[in-house]
Amino acid sequence: AGGVFDKDTEAAVQALQRAFGLEPTGIVDETVFWLIKRGEGKEWPPK
Repeated sequence: AGGVFDKDTEAAVQALQRAFGLEPTGIVDETVFWLIKRGEGKEWPPK
């Protein structure tokens, strides 16, 4: 269950996906949620 929030979020998600070598879909999917959770305490989205 993914979704697109807004352009800024989409761009941040794409940057995160690129950083991890994933397809930059901009869609928040389970992998993206896992990466965000795993990085808790770090600033997200990365600047």
